Amino acid sequence: MKTPLCQTLGIELPIVQAPIGSETIAQLAAAVSNSGGLGMLSVTWRSETEIRSIIQHTKTLTNKPYQTFKKIDRSWRRNILRLYKNYF
Repeated sequence: MKTPLCQTLGIELPIVQAPIGSETIAQLAAAVSNSGGLGMLSVTWRSETEIRSIIQHTKTLTNKPYQTFKKIDRSWRRNILRLYKNYF
């Protein structure tokens, strides 16, 4: 089922995993992406080291698109570009 959303995100099905807070794990996001949807990692409550680790782990489980979600507060604004630039 191709929709404009699918074409924009590079996915097969118009299914987007909800960011489920600290319960997000690489295996779930990769499973959703590998099934044709858009997996999502919520990293708001994780340290920079944990974020790097979960992104690296997810990359070993899927080569399909997935998304990360982080609510950015002031302490993260100066670090966010550097962090994501290294992984995407």
